[in-house]
Amino acid sequence: MLLARQFGTSYIVDVYTICSSLPAVLFTIFASGFSHSYIPIYTRIKTKKEKNIFFSNLTNILTLFSFILCIGCILFSKFILKFLAPGFEGEVAELANGFIKIISLYLPFFVIFSMCAVQATAEEDFAVSYFCDYIVINVVIIISILLASPQNCYVLAYGYVISIIVALFILLTHLLTKGGVTYYRYFSLKDDNIKQISIMAVPVGLSLFANQINHVIDRMFASSLGEGIAGALNYAEKVQLIPYSLVVSVFITVCIPRINKYVAENENEKAMYYIKKAYMIAIYISIPVVVFLSLYSEQIITVIFERGRFNRQSTIITAHCLKYYALGIPFYAFREISTKVLMAKMKKKVILRNTIIVCLTNIVLNALLIRKLGYVALPIATSIAGLLACILMNRDMKREGLSVFSKEQGREGAKIMLATVLAVCVCQILCMKKITVYNMDTAFIVGCLFAMITYIVVTIILNVEIIKWIYKLLPNRLKIIKKWN
Repeated sequence: MLLARQFGTSYIVDVYTICSSLPAVLFTIFASGFSHSYIPIYTRIKTKKEKNIFFSNLTNILTLFSFILCIGCILFSKFILKFLAPGFEGEVAELANGFIKIISLYLPFFVIFSMCAVQATAEEDFAVSYFCDYIVINVVIIISILLASPQNCYVLAYGYVISIIVALFILLTHLLTKGGVTYYRYFSLKDDNIKQISIMAVPVGLSLFANQINHVIDRMFASSLGEGIAGALNYAEKVQLIPYSLVVSVFITVCIPRINKYVAENENEKAMYYIKKAYMIAIYISIPVVVFLSLYSEQIITVIFERGRFNRQSTIITAHCLKYYALGIPFYAFREISTKVLMAKMKKKVILRNTIIVCLTNIVLNALLIRKLGYVALPIATSIAGLLACILMNRDMKREGLSVFSKEQGREGAKIMLATVLAVCVCQILCMKKITVYNMDTAFIVGCLFAMITYIVVTIILNVEIIKWIYKLLPNRLKIIKKWN
């Protein structure tokens, strides 16, 4: 919201959006592959000391490689820019080159932070890592946006780097003092656990890298469509990621360590229990989110962004992108769950194959649709690729004897759809019958709040199983429903 107010959908936002994707692209090919493969290997190590040595050794190795990569990015920033944004020229290209050199410093700190975060997840110590990831990083970035201006926009890049340094300091301090982690000055490429995780991490890393390349290619297409399109895509993507990252991803992450533990112990029935819960969480949250983001995309973008330099035209472009991005939310949620399960099963080649198919499909759809549909082709292609990913992953899960969708889940899904329809009706009635003292934006916010309450209440009345399970996870249950089973 602050970025939109300060810079609208200007070329500065385009530069910031594209250059800030650099660490993810470079990180993914090696470090993200290791962090995503970490828990399946970690759960198979027996003693606490061996686990700490494994964590220390892997972190040391990845940190060294990330520093080398960081130096390479600074030296070859112009070459990287031609790859990330071939449509940038003149003053815009010069600014982007400066951003790349600064943001390259983000990489080594990002690597260490990610290893610390996955270590915390492996021990089911979620609170501090999520606090750092969602609160600390964003607070620092928000401060940098407030301090930045069109005349002093490099503050955005510096703020981006400082955010990860502050978050890393807090998380690392927690792990070393209260998280049960002992750091060892140990560096060995020949360690057996390093060999095992490398065998798994390379194909997983390549599959994740393919995802990032897919994201970058979307931005490459956007950079050639005119000023502000990359920024609009970024705003739309951020909005649809809010419910996914803060709710769906959180509850899925809670299930992942248990799934890995039971898969490693060959207790498939217990693993399936958590796998099915993860899928139902995705269904419960993503269905109403998809419906509301699709039906009310323009109102949502107006309420969140339309102020300052973010004008009506920016709202219309961003709303169109949001509408089509939203359609892919449940598919990508299912894909993430299936990927984690297949990782636990050590099916790395299957993950890589599916990712390559999906990414190539997305790129081809971009190229085919962009001439007729313009910028909306990019989110449409992304959502279609998500559907294909869901189909492929479901097929592979069945081959592993993990049939997650059943008639019971179908009935639960029908209840959720009914609750969603009723929630939309409530929102629509309140927006149409708004009290004259309210403006349309206020009426819409009130309508959404009542719709959310309606959705939760109706799912409780319909006895939707997953909301009862989520309730039991809460540390402090409300007394009013204490006897609810």
